Amino acid sequence: MMSIVRAPDFIYELANPALQALAPGKRLLGRRFADVWAEVADPLVEILQNVIKTGRTFRREDAPYSIQRGPGTGMVRVYVTYSCIPIPGPDGSPDRVLTLASETTGAVRFREDQSLLSTIMTGTSDAVYAKDAQGRYLVFNPAAERFTGKAAAEVLGHDDTVLFPPATAAAVMERDRRILEAGKATTVEEVLTTSDGRRITFLSTKGPLLDAAGRTNGMFGIARDITARRDSEKALRDSEEKHRRLFKNMAQGVIYHKPDGRINSDNPAAERILGLSAERMRNGAFLNPDWKLVREDGSELPVEEHPFVAVLRTGKPVQNFILGMYNPQKNIHQWLSISEIPLFQPGETKPFQIYTTLDDVTDRKLAERRRAEEARRQGEELYRSLFENMLNGSAFCRRTSFDPGWRSIREDGSELPGSEHPSTVALRTGKPVEHSVMGIINPQRNLGRPLHRASD
Repeated sequence: MMSIVRAPDFIYELANPALQALAPGKRLLGRRFADVWAEVADPLVEILQNVIKTGRTFRREDAPYSIQRGPGTGMVRVYVTYSCIPIPGPDGSPDRVLTLASETTGAVRFREDQSLLSTIMTGTSDAVYAKDAQGRYLVFNPAAERFTGKAAAEVLGHDDTVLFPPATAAAVMERDRRILEAGKATTVEEVLTTSDGRRITFLSTKGPLLDAAGRTNGMFGIARDITARRDSEKALRDSEEKHRRLFKNMAQGVIYHKPDGRINSDNPAAERILGLSAERMRNGAFLNPDWKLVREDGSELPVEEHPFVAVLRTGKPVQNFILGMYNPQKNIHQWLSISEIPLFQPGETKPFQIYTTLDDVTDRKLAERRRAEEARRQGEELYRSLFENMLNGSAFCRRTSFDPGWRSIREDGSELPGSEHPSTVALRTGKPVEHSVMGIINPQRNLGRPLHRASD
């Protein structure tokens, strides 16, 4: 672009077509520079005045300006490189300014785009690359270098054989060929073995590169290393499968149920212990009245004493609670040890689920009962043997009335009232009476015997 303006008003005397193309909607010749470029006049007029004053050329590159390309049009951002050259007048002093300029908007935008692209390519953790139609690398960013262990200088201009073993390289290039033939981007998961033997799982998006005519001349790729994620997912699946097998095969019954008593899930052991099918477990409530729950002493267990209800009320776990429950399959009462654990959502104070474990302790309870009965039987036999063979007289009193034919006397011979009899005192106070001395009169023999020592 070229123009000449005459001082001091800087009126356009010359403007070539290239300058006119910059603002096709504006009339230039014969008009003041400040009127034509009112939107940017102040700094530029000052530059023109300084060129006339000093007689020195002024140059600026890629200067940004917001201009109107015509009356009533919007403002656009342009970049211009220009030189303002003083032209001497008849007296030798500058009286006009020649401006040589070129619009560099496209070049500046290109550099900005390149800078932005470079920042993205350098900063991203994903591998970014591009290949020509023969599969040779044109672009290979730092993340791609880290993943493959190869520097870009070693890779650019070469195909995948420089990165991977022959079989892996052949498979990658075959997939790339199919993508180029399809002419559209696709996302695939690839497991690749690098030249140093490492196996990496990538989530790769690949697509065609097009030239100005829209023809495919290469391909681009963006690959994310998801090896750690896939390893974590596999570990989680393995852990879940392990716990699923444990849940299914463990001898202890396990139930997960909602606060309203409905069962979410249970294991086969719980169904066996409770004598219910999986369907009945899902469709029934945990506090089933048909179970006829009882305490350890055999008395009925009220609903409010059930550990499930206690956990809901207090929000605290209950461990190893023993109760009896009727098993409809076995037609017996069996004994269970139940633990109830409340589970809470973060920030919640009421449980969203109750975790219950069941242990069938029927055999243990029956064995304890048999041992207790055997111990009681042995104790009774021992006591009976001692009772029958002891030298001292012994009697059990079940009431406080005495046969009037039997008379008791004190040591001084006076009659002992029934209220002072050791048995009466022991029954009244609940405390033993030992070594009480008294006499008794045997009505069959009609005589008083010597004083006897009594303990009750």
